[in-house]
Amino acid sequence: MPIASMAAYLKRDFPWVEVLLEPVLILRDAEKYSPENYARTVQELQPDLIAFSIMSPPWYPMEPYFEEIKKLVPDLQFVSVAIRQCFLKTKP
Repeated sequence: MPIASMAAYLKRDFPWVEVLLEPVLILRDAEKYSPENYARTVQELQPDLIAFSIMSPPWYPMEPYFEEIKKLVPDLQFVSVAIRQCFLKTKP
């Protein structure tokens, strides 16, 4: 969880910065975590910045979330931390 790790460092080094972790748990509650409802949750938090930790390639389902958030909070700054799966073949 790169975002959670960065949040821990932010809390330690910049204690005046409020860091909130709000996961997208689509499989637990599809209605609560729909793009529209999630965007409303983000809007209610009134953040200055939002960051997403996304695995590559399965980030495509997040596109509707980004679009809804942009509609409700158009001036919000986005940061994305992508995790790419890499496989290396080492020589014997």
